[in-house]
This record gives sequence, structure tokens and C-alpha cells, in this order.
Amino acid sequence: IVALPADGSALAASAPVDVADSTETAGTYALDSPLAFSVATIAGTVTDADDLPIEGAWVFAMDASSMGGGGGGGGGGGGGGNSEEEIPEGCDPTTGEGCEEFMSAEGAKGTDGSASTSGGGGGEEEGGPEYFSISDANGAYKLGTPTGNWIVMSYNPNTGEMTAPGMDSMATVTAASATTPEAMDINFPEANVSGTVLDPNGDPYSGTFVMAFMCDEWGLEEMGECWFAGEGGFGDTGADGSFVMAVPNAGAYQLEVEVKDGDTSVVRYTEIFTLAAAGEAKTTWGSPASATITLSAPNVVGTALHPTTLEGLDDAWVMAIPAVDRGDGTYEANWASGATAMGPTTRDGTGTFTMSLAEGMYFFELDPPWRNSSGMMRSKTLVTIGSGVNEVEIFIGVPNVAGTFVNGEGAPIQWGFLMLCEANSTDCWRNAPADSDGMQIQGNINDDGAIGISIHPYSGGEEVMGGTYSLMLEPDPFRNQGSSKVYVDITMNSDNTGLESASIDGTSVLNSDGTITVAAGVPNLTGTVVDAAGTPVGSTRDTWIGVCAHNNLTHTHVGCSGADTSGNFGLSLPASGTWQVNVEPPWGSTTYSMKQYTVITDSSEAITSCVDANSVACTTSGSSYLLALGTPNVLGTVSGYEGRVDAHLEAMVGQDPDDDGVIDWYDWANGTHLGASGFALQLDDGSYKLKANPGWAMSGVSAAEAFITVASGSVTAATQGGQDILSGGAIGMTWGTPNFSGTVMAGASAAAEAHVEIKIGQDENSDGVIDWYRWEDWANANSSGAFGVSLASAGTYQIEARPGWGTTGYASVAYTVVTTSADSTISVASVTDPNGTAVTPGSDGSYTLSLATPNFSGVVVKSDGSAAFDAHIDVMQQVDQDSDGQWDYYEWVNSDHAKPVTVEGVTTANFAMNISNAGTYELEVWPSWTDTESVRRRVTITATSGVGGVSVSCNVVGACVTAEGITTITLGSSNISGLVTASDGSTLVSWSGVDALFNTDGDSGGVTGEQSGGVGYEDFIDWFNIGETAADATTNFRGYLENDGTYLFKAFPSWTDEDSQRTSFLVTVADSGATITCASPCTATDNVLAVQLSSGNLSGTITSSASGGLANAIVFLYNDSNADGNASADLGADELVRESVTTAAGAYSLLVDSGECSSGQGSCVIKVQPPANADGSATTDAVSISSSVTVNNTADTQTLDLTMTAN
Repeated sequence: IVALPADGSALAASAPVDVADSTETAGTYALDSPLAFSVATIAGTVTDADDLPIEGAWVFAMDASSMGGGGGGGGGGGGGGNSEEEIPEGCDPTTGEGCEEFMSAEGAKGTDGSASTSGGGGGEEEGGPEYFSISDANGAYKLGTPTGNWIVMSYNPNTGEMTAPGMDSMATVTAASATTPEAMDINFPEANVSGTVLDPNGDPYSGTFVMAFMCDEWGLEEMGECWFAGEGGFGDTGADGSFVMAVPNAGAYQLEVEVKDGDTSVVRYTEIFTLAAAGEAKTTWGSPASATITLSAPNVVGTALHPTTLEGLDDAWVMAIPAVDRGDGTYEANWASGATAMGPTTRDGTGTFTMSLAEGMYFFELDPPWRNSSGMMRSKTLVTIGSGVNEVEIFIGVPNVAGTFVNGEGAPIQWGFLMLCEANSTDCWRNAPADSDGMQIQGNINDDGAIGISIHPYSGGEEVMGGTYSLMLEPDPFRNQGSSKVYVDITMNSDNTGLESASIDGTSVLNSDGTITVAAGVPNLTGTVVDAAGTPVGSTRDTWIGVCAHNNLTHTHVGCSGADTSGNFGLSLPASGTWQVNVEPPWGSTTYSMKQYTVITDSSEAITSCVDANSVACTTSGSSYLLALGTPNVLGTVSGYEGRVDAHLEAMVGQDPDDDGVIDWYDWANGTHLGASGFALQLDDGSYKLKANPGWAMSGVSAAEAFITVASGSVTAATQGGQDILSGGAIGMTWGTPNFSGTVMAGASAAAEAHVEIKIGQDENSDGVIDWYRWEDWANANSSGAFGVSLASAGTYQIEARPGWGTTGYASVAYTVVTTSADSTISVASVTDPNGTAVTPGSDGSYTLSLATPNFSGVVVKSDGSAAFDAHIDVMQQVDQDSDGQWDYYEWVNSDHAKPVTVEGVTTANFAMNISNAGTYELEVWPSWTDTESVRRRVTITATSGVGGVSVSCNVVGACVTAEGITTITLGSSNISGLVTASDGSTLVSWSGVDALFNTDGDSGGVTGEQSGGVGYEDFIDWFNIGETAADATTNFRGYLENDGTYLFKAFPSWTDEDSQRTSFLVTVADSGATITCASPCTATDNVLAVQLSSGNLSGTITSSASGGLANAIVFLYNDSNADGNASADLGADELVRESVTTAAGAYSLLVDSGECSSGQGSCVIKVQPPANADGSATTDAVSISSSVTVNNTADTQTLDLTMTAN
């Protein structure tokens, strides 16, 4: 109900009032309060394409914060959230006192102070509150909206056209708008998109809604799907089925013809089309092109029902996704396997929906209705679609665990996420029970804090009844700054119909009705995000500012908190940890940059330290922290691309460990997203290489590189290709122009998203023969297989094209590309394939690189026979470089990932590669990081040369078997596992490994190897990988040792751990691997090993000659065992003991074993190599050598500081 004032009135229409109750029951209703005209806050004129006024146009405003919010596409993903409206100063929203000027704009109030429901049911309903007006004879209108951001649109009932919402249609209403309304004129552009819609019988399909929305460029080009990127045009069909609409801008769009409510005779129509220029006409549809669109009759007629009441669901969203067999009898949804279909159910109480699908298996996903969906959750049903008309019946999900999630003050959490984890686990992503489809069990938290999740875990094809788990509840970081995630210990009842118990830290949260009420955790790091001047900086609808935390040592992500509009944030950091906290600027900001802080918590989760990267204490206000965004000192742009820029820029520091003046590699220092507005970084003084990498959709350009110098906090020099690109303090880079481009093909089809590796040949002895190829760069082909790279030097390159994730049945191939230089221009002189055959360029100078037909292919399975998806396969060959009969190293030959391939409904994990030369090779197969049961498999394979070329096979029963050209590799299962802890005794090691060595020759062959207890362990047996370790993990490595005996294990620290040292210990395997014991510092319990890494016993600080600790310097420990002196030239590779790297403060630590630097074996020195400058210029410090030091054993602690010599 809306009250419209007379034409010419200074007032606007009353706020809309929804008079029906939540059941929408027909009947007679009375208003709770009188309608009151609103004070006009937005005003304007509606005109047509000829700028003539339109009388009777509908004008409506929608809350901008409710558009494009959380929720899926197509109307089925749940409603977007509404931001809180600003309460005018002096206005008490409870009593209405002081709100008279705004009262009508917020909805009429009754005498008891209660407000009527406004705008389509308020924030609980689709689209949020709406405000209406009708234009008068002059086209004038007025709207009375509250303060906030509003999207204003108009519908012309005379033509059936509607203006599109967008940034140009947004009005910001403030308190001042009540005095001077915001001006918003609306113009209907010239209609350029038209057509006629017919039903399957050829009759006009009138009175239906037609729309066009813009497609995301990347999603369309790379994924072949139209992802919503903005509105285009709206209209409806007339009596003759015709429609017209205005789509004013150039771009790709998807046209949708909706089905009239309740109609089951047709299915929704969609088509992607492109307007090459603004205003271009589009009048034909389909193939062959026609001015008419004939809707299809459905072959699927379904009903969506509630499982308890069996009532049909109105306005629910149904989506059909092709299903593929994983190979173990279970199915998964696969969007890439074929066309999908989607649409809403009818609103007539029957829950009817229609679709047109090809025959096959599908998952039907059913999302709850927008309204009246309490106690419902998404469901997924596997359905077989056959010939003819298929009647499908699906049921909405009903949670067996429900309740409410509130904050510390008892108010509902607004949106969030919940997930089932293994009992006592906080690493849910790797320790999660699976449902009957093998998927993680997850749910959503609504904006009213309502919890709903269906917990039916499966194991071995059977549902697990009455299990005990950990339920993670995580508030949305954008909306709940004062709350953090919490874990609830739950036990299901015997038939999984509900909860037996639920508690947090032993306190029950289970209510008498079987629901739970959970209070979110209270953050221990709270405060405000500020700028460099201390002024609060908050998030807006378009610019999100986040505070995110993770543990560098364990690579554990803690979570993020979005800053609210006032900059307030709240983050919960776990106990007893050192956390890197990043204050992240809005995406694409050139005003702010990311700033890092280090925060330490004690065992009670109290914060004991907070400092920035320069060790300056964080600013506090009471118990709150004021964390500042960075102020970028490196600003610039990358020009030369006309399309949408979606790229990445990284800053790197050059490293020259051998001190030969040549940069050997670059270490990453910082990075940022690169958009059309340019880039902004904060870098310390020093020399850097900047590299801008184009996104996959940016065809026609290649990476751009520049070298910069930062001094006294400012960029003082910047060059690209030897040219100065610094102007006014800003860097002006230009995208590279590819000099080698083409298309990667897989047979007759383009190899979408193929990977291109670039390596340049090295002729170390100048004999005209390439000795090896040094990796230089990489690039990705787009969805059409097109690529472009810039080869920077004259020489011989190896360009390796590798299949992308979506390409199976083909192997990587290496082409030889020779480049020449003339007039400072690098050009491609020749391209040859692996057989030496020349590749001829096309008329445009591009080349076609064809992927190889593999001679080594097959499947990877786990020990139980199920498919081992994403397993990694490496092929290596032993190299005896010095021809002494002992191999010196493994040379990598080829690799691949096991990708899912579905044939006749069965999905396997397939690999394919090409091995060019006959010989014996080492095959190494790693399980995926999500496979926590399998271990690496290492076997020998043989390549033999015959009439048909080189063929590859293996014959290791139970591990690797080739039959009829197909190789089946079976991953191993472990008989040994353990937990490696850092030297602090509490931090679990991540991203490292454990070596296993064996004394194969019994020391009789003269090769003693690494010593321990007088025994030489010379034979490397295996390396047990340590990935990311959860904080509550009981093991972090596992492996398999085939033979009984005593092994020397060497455990390594995380690469970021500068304190812990490599630690050796002996492990004995007995009873065919059934019994595992170990010696100190290791302990073994039930065959599970536990070892704490040793800390360094030789430590100190390296100080730069220019003052201050020298960061990222390499510290080499040498023993002058041949007594030829400790000058730099006298320290040979055979005298190197080990090395380390200095911390940001210049500190280092080394573990020195007995006999390495003792008085009886000769004293040691440290040689320090300063970090190289990115542009190769001279460093401030020269390579420096310390005085001698003696360390008798691991218990002998020594300190050795060194001040560098100036260069």
C-alpha cells in the first residue's frame, strides 16, 4: 500500500507498507498506523529517447547495499545483506522523538511507537526495501527514501521497457537531502535489442519478463560461462510476444526469457550475445538466426517439496548439474561435463519446475525459497534423466542440527559459515568428515543468526551413527567485527536425527528442544584501522579493508576481520603463538598499501607484544590497537593494453650467493593486484626488480619488467629496457610486446590454459653446444590456447608447452627456438620441434605448438584401489657426472598431475607424458595434499627403443604395472610416521621434510657417507615430506621403509625457522616393518616417532657497515680442514660445513656437531655474503669473513658477531 500525493506536491509518496502477514493469507487487514507522505529526498524527471517527458512511468528506489550482496546467481543463492541505515542526529528510533522530519520516509509508526513493515517486507525479503513514485504529466517524480545509497530505476508501462540499475543510477541520501533533494533524472535510451517470443506451438508468449545482463569478461573467455558483471536492459513481451529494451553499452551479455509463473509448458531461454559498439542493434537470435525465439517444451517436469509436510515450495531455486562417477561408485557435480539448467519453482503452492536436459546423470540442487524458509537448507539429489518426459520429485534439506549463533551481547550474528570437523580438530579443511557424496559437510548462518546443517557422515559407504565431532561456526568477517569463530564439541544421537550433546569447553550449549545456542568468541585483538595520521579508515560498499592473520612458521591462516565503516575490527588469535597480522587496503588502492605487524599471544590468549615490521610498538587506545595502513612509496602504472586489466605485480630482490656479480635468482619481497588504476607498494630502501604479469584473459601482451632503486623512502631511479621511466615520482611501465606468440594445440583442438615454460640455453664451456637450459619465465595460454611471450635475448631457447588442467591424453613437448638481435630488436629466427623439423609460422608470424602423443600414460590409484586425483608424477634419471661409477644427482626428465577423466560414467585419475630416450628412470609419485593416508611411491621404469619409437613400462607388483600400454601406479601406505617439533618445543614444523639414509655397504666399500656413531650412512633411501601441519596434529610426516635395519634420519626445520637446526637421529626397523624404535633425541610410541629439533649452538648478529642488522645475508660456516688459510680464496667447497640466512634484525644461528669445529679438527670461520641488488649494482657491504671460532660439541654454545666490511 502506497499513498501518492497530488501532482505538484512538495511531498513524496508514503513509505510502502506490506499489509499481509508472513503466511500471505488472503483476507481483510487493517493498517497498524496511518499512511503519511514522505519528505522528498530524491527528485528528477523521466524522459524518453527523444528527451520528451514520460507520464505515468513507475519510479522506484532500492537499497544499494542489498543489491549484489551475498548469495548465488539466478535468484537462488539467498538474499543480499542490508547495511544498517544511518540514524539522524537527535532522532530516537524507539520513541520517534526528534524523528518527525524523517518518520514517514522510514515507515509510518503506530501510537505504540512500532513501525509498519515497509518495502516488500524489509530486509528479510528479496531486494530489500523499495520506495515508489509515478511521474506526472511533466515527467517529474519525487521519492522519500531514508539516508543511505539508493539505486533508482524506472519502468515505462507504455512500452514495457525498464532502465538498468548501475553506478549512474545511484543516489546518496544524507540528512541534508530532506532540505535539498538529490537530483536524479532518468532517461530511457533508444531501444536497440528486440525480438519476438513464441511458445512451442508457435503462438505469441506474452506477459513475460525479458532481461539482459552483462557477462564478466574473464569468466566468459576463460570458463565459457556468463558470470553476472552488471545489468544491461529489461523489458517484457507484449500481446504479440514482442519485446524491446535498451542495452546502451558495448560488451557481452546474456539474454534471459523467464517463464511466466505457474507455466509448465515451456522452459527458460538463455543466449549469450555481443554488442561490438555502444547502441548496436541486436534483432536476431538462435542458430540459424531468426527474429523470433521459440521456447522449448520441457522434458523434465519436477516438484520441490518439504519432506515433512509434503507441501510444494514456492519460489525455490532448482539447478541441475551433470554428475560424473569418481571411479569408486560415488558421484560428484562437474560443471564442465555438459550444459546445466536452472530456474525457480512456481508460486502456486505446488513447487513445480521445468527443465530441458540431455539424457544422463545429474545432481539437482534445491535452494530454499527467499521467504518462509525457516528450518530449510540446500539439498542435493542424484537423478537419472532418460528419454521422453521425466517426472522428478526432490525434497528440500531439513537440518538435524539447528540453533542460533549470537555475539557477546546476545544479538544475532549476521551471516556466517559452519563446517563439521573431526573431533578435537581445528583444521577443518584437512580433517573433515564427508557426506554420502564424498563432500565436506557444511552449512550457512543466516542474517538472523539461524544455524542449520545436515550431519550425516559416511565412511566406507555406510553412514556413521552417533559420532563425536567438532562443529566450527565462523561469523562473516564483513558484518561481525566484534565476534570470532568458535568450535562446539558435539555428539550425534544413535540414529543421527539430532544431537546427544553439545558443549564449549565443557559447558553445554544444548537447549531442551534439541537446538543449540552458541555465543561467538570474543576477539583478543580489537581496535581501529587508521591512516598514517591516525585518522580512522573504514570500509565502504565498494572498498573493503581487512585485518588478516596467519602464522608464518606453520603457514596457518587464522582468519580475517573486515573493518566496519568506522574502521573498527576484531580478530581472535590463538594462544601461544607469533602471528603476522596484515592490514590490507582496498583492492586496487593507490592511496594505501598493506602494512604488517607481528603479534605474540601467551597461553591465556592475552596479547603480550605488538610491533610493526620496524619493531616499533603498536599504538594503543586503552585496550584497543590502532593499526595503520601503509603509505605506499612506490606508485606507478603499466600501459599498453586496451582491455580490462586484471594482472599481478611483484617486487623482487636479486641474490648473488657466489659473489660473481651476476644475479642467480630473485627473492619475492612484495606484491599487489594490478588493475586499470595502477599499482601501489611500500618498499624499504634498496634495489628491486618489478615484474608485471598479465592475467590469463589479457591476450596480445607479455610480462613487463623494470628495475628500481628506493632511497630515503622514495623511488630515485626506474628503468625499463634501459630507458628512464620515472616521472614526477611515479613509475610508467609498458606491457611487453610478444616476439614469440602462437597457439598450443591438443590434436585438432585448442589446448585451453596450456602452460608455457621458457628456458634459455647455457654453453658453459663455449664449445657451441648447449650444456643445459636455465629457467627464465613462464606464461599461460588462454581458453583458446593462444599465448604470447617476450624472449629477451639472442640465443637458443627451449619452449616447453604443457597441457592445462582441462586437457587430458596429451603430453608436454619442448620446441627449440633460436633468436637473433638486429638494431636492438630480438626476433625469432627459427622454431624446430623435438624431431628437428622446422615449424613454419603463419601469415601473422605466429606459431602452432602441438602437444605430444604420450608414450607413458595410465592411472594412479590409492592402496584401496580408488582414484588418486591430483597425485604428482615425476620422472628422473641418475647422472654420474664424474664417471666414477657412483651417481651424483638425479636429473629431472618430465612430470604430470593425475587429472580426472570420465569414460562411460567412470572417472579415473589419469596421467600422460613423453619420455624421449631409451634408458632406466626413477619414477616418483606423490599423493595430493588432501590425501593424508597415501605415501610417496618410488619405482624404476624402463624405456626401450623399437620400430614404433620409445615405449615405457614398469613391472613392480602392487606398485607399478604396465599392461596393454596402460600403466597403473599404486600409491604406498605408510609403516612409519612421526611428529617433528621446532626447537622451541611447541611449534609444529611445516613445509619441510625428513631424510632417511642407510649404511648399505657396511662401510666396507670405502664410501662412509654421513657419520653417526662411527658408522657411515651413504645411501639415500627416501625423503618424507612435511606439508602444512595443523596446530593439533599428532603426526606431520609419514613414509614406508621396506627393509629391516638401522637408518639415519635427518629432520629439517621449516624454511622460515631461523632458530631450529637440522637434527639427526637413528631409527631401527624390525619385524618386517612392524616394529619401529629410535634413539635420542627421538622417542617412539606405538611406532610413532617424536623429535624436537635442536637449536643452534653458534649464533650472533651480522651488522652492516652502514649500521644496523644486515637482513637476508647468507652465512657460510667453513672449517679450514686442509690448513691452507681462511682467506676467501682459500675456503673451498670441500670445507663448507653448512649455511644459514640472517633474520630481519641480522641474527643467525647454526648447529655445530662434534668434530666439525673442535680444537682437534680445526677451528671454523663464517663467511657472510650480503644480499645482492636487483639491478646488479655494487652492494654497500663486501663479502666479509669472521675471526676463528672453536665449537667442541652440540652442548658448547658460542657467540660470533661480525661487522661487515664496506665495499
